[in-house]
Amino acid sequence: MMGESWVAVLCGIGVAAISAVIALLGLRWSAARPGLIVAAVLGGTIIRLLMVIGCSVLLLGFTDVNPLVYATSLIISYLGFLGVEIFMVIRRRGAQTQSQT
Repeated sequence: MMGESWVAVLCGIGVAAISAVIALLGLRWSAARPGLIVAAVLGGTIIRLLMVIGCSVLLLGFTDVNPLVYATSLIISYLGFLGVEIFMVIRRRGAQTQSQT
């Protein structure tokens, strides 16, 4: 029997949350450097992608986590955190635009 489903769900949410924290740190770092926001987003995306791949390979290769449940919870959580990230970027850009006028 493959592992408990709730463990796979928590693993998926956890990996997506770590990715979101990395994104938040990148956004905070680039806030003081507006000219570097594109580089921070692209660099952060590469780091996050490699982290998600690495964690997924380790979890699925060396544990009894249910792959389907893990992948489903990872994708749903990742999209949810991505929505929050997009909202934060838009809000920050709106605040910068208003402060310039």
